[in-house]
Amino acid sequence: DSLIANLIKKKNKELLSIKKERRKIKKKGLKITENKKKYDDLTLKRETIRLQWKKRIEKAKENKILRIRNALMDMNKISIDGLTYNDKLSCKFYVNPNLNEKGLLCDFLIDSLSKGEHLLTLERTKYSPLKKDSIEIVTLNLPFWILKDN
Repeated sequence: DSLIANLIKKKNKELLSIKKERRKIKKKGLKITENKKKYDDLTLKRETIRLQWKKRIEKAKENKILRIRNALMDMNKISIDGLTYNDKLSCKFYVNPNLNEKGLLCDFLIDSLSKGEHLLTLERTKYSPLKKDSIEIVTLNLPFWILKDN
């Protein structure tokens, strides 16, 4: 992601200037009290800057992950018995341990559904690689049964 790469470049540039200042002071000698204080101040400043940039970069990464997850969610419509469940989904990234397939693992409550047969419908928007600029909607219907009263 270019945003994250730019943040890392800015962080490195800022830290490089402090590193150069620390080197100059160190060459002059740390036994001199004034130099030692400047060196220590720059060390503290360096650590503060590292923490600030770490937080900014982590936040940018979190936002990127959320954007990706939301884009994937927008490409899928889940309904049960005709009622849309997208707003009620809690999804996270998941790697299936069987084939290492990457995707979303979504949880949603079904306690309001009655006993008996139900139909889960997944409508997935896909870009067709065979046709330029085309979108295809694939629909999967999965019947399921609730056997016990909630």
